[in-house]
Amino acid sequence: SLLAPEEDQIFQFPPIVLKSPVWYLRVNHTRLSDAVLDLMFCPTSELVRRSVLGIFSTFIACPPAELCNKRRQSGKQKRKARETKAQRLEFLDKCIQSAVDNENLPTRTANRLRVFLSYFLMPHLNANKSLDNVYNATRKLHHSDLNSSNHNDDLKRLSKSCFAEVIRCINKLRQLLKAMWALGIVTAAKTNEKDHPYIGLSKNLSYPAYVSIDLGLRQKRKHFSGGIFFQALMLHDDFSQGEGGSGTNKMAFGVKGTRIAEGGRYDDLVMSFRPPGNFGSANINEFTAAKVPNCVGVQFFLPKLIERIYSDAAHDAKR
Repeated sequence: SLLAPEEDQIFQFPPIVLKSPVWYLRVNHTRLSDAVLDLMFCPTSELVRRSVLGIFSTFIACPPAELCNKRRQSGKQKRKARETKAQRLEFLDKCIQSAVDNENLPTRTANRLRVFLSYFLMPHLNANKSLDNVYNATRKLHHSDLNSSNHNDDLKRLSKSCFAEVIRCINKLRQLLKAMWALGIVTAAKTNEKDHPYIGLSKNLSYPAYVSIDLGLRQKRKHFSGGIFFQALMLHDDFSQGEGGSGTNKMAFGVKGTRIAEGGRYDDLVMSFRPPGNFGSANINEFTAAKVPNCVGVQFFLPKLIERIYSDAAHDAKR
């Protein structure tokens, strides 16, 4: 409620209704990204993998501008959707070719990457549908590997192992989404007041506009690694207008927003200081039967929140 301006600003994107401040969640499972990269036969070079993760974020993560593009039922909207799909496909080819030329991305990886990302030419506000696309795309590559005469047994075993890890991580993310729903963390893009008992109980609660699955999401310092990682991003009130360029570009790629919080699992960070078998002991030289704890944390970027409060206060004072 502190972030809300004196006069509530309402955004009408039928059937979606949003109230300022608008924010959304980016979610990833870092082992899911690693498994997909391995399935692409991507080199272990940090530079190459960082480049591919950037392409993942561009095409897999749903941009906020998609909130304005919810309705695709009319013939005009369907034509625009086809145009957007063609534009994204052209941009995908440019991104992959740039990675091949500048980052030494192998041609085989580039071809597999194009097949994988062809499932994400139209972004989804529904996180479960995005996970469906991840499953379908990786399954196609895996079945192609098993039936290929050009792959030896080692590559086929690698493909099988990576696909099994993809399935495991997708199930983890689906469990997270179900837990969020059970706890009342619902999205404006998926529901309305009649669909969930928690909606409308408190005016001080701010629900996320939507949840975006982003396989390119990583923390630079890698403190939150080896599990689920998330970010909360707050949008400016003019987010529906995009950032520069033509209207089609705005709707296709959208804006990212201001990061106000991030968190996730940091088991790997703890294990680097206290190896398995050492937990539950005050002395670091003693070993116990205690399991590695489930470590979950979140950090808030308070300067960004304070900046938004002052910005809204200045805007209200000018009225």
